[in-house]
Amino acid sequence: QAAIDLLEREGHARLLAEPLLSARSGGSAEFLVGGEFPIPQVLAQGQQDVTFREYGVALSMAPELLNDGSIKTLVGAEISSIDPATTVNGIPGILSRKVSSVIAGRSGEAIVLSGLISHEQSLQTDQFPGLHRVPLLGRLFLSEQFRSAATELIVIVTPHVRDDSQIDQTAAKRAQRQREFYQTAGCTGLREIHHAQ
Repeated sequence: QAAIDLLEREGHARLLAEPLLSARSGGSAEFLVGGEFPIPQVLAQGQQDVTFREYGVALSMAPELLNDGSIKTLVGAEISSIDPATTVNGIPGILSRKVSSVIAGRSGEAIVLSGLISHEQSLQTDQFPGLHRVPLLGRLFLSEQFRSAATELIVIVTPHVRDDSQIDQTAAKRAQRQREFYQTAGCTGLREIHHAQ
């Protein structure tokens, strides 16, 4: 964690999300930070329908507690963005990077997934309207910037085995932190909600 904090402070890394997912052994959980964009479709009867496609950073997991106390987890991670350069009938494409793996470890051990590398190149042209067309002098009123960047998405998974009472305590602490945050933000009308056990 200290190495990640240092990279963030120096501007070499950025934390995209820090979700806390809970799932029972044999179950699954998913997380998405991003959005959805509409895709219109024409049905057989000529009617129109709209479906939505997700984009952003998505994480899914399916843990299984093994007899020896270790945790086997199927982890999937995807980072996707809208690609306006690839459109079909006005609908943009999706640039996507995915990784999935089955990992095993003890409760509390951090496991790193990497390999989601992307290379992006762009050319930006700035010009003074009209003057960039003047013969010989036009280049003086034109500037071009070429940018190239490589990024890698790293997913760190730290599975924990918890019993139901620990999960309830964690949820109560999270709810208390949220209440304190909203109270300091000046929100009014907050009220306690108690769930029957």
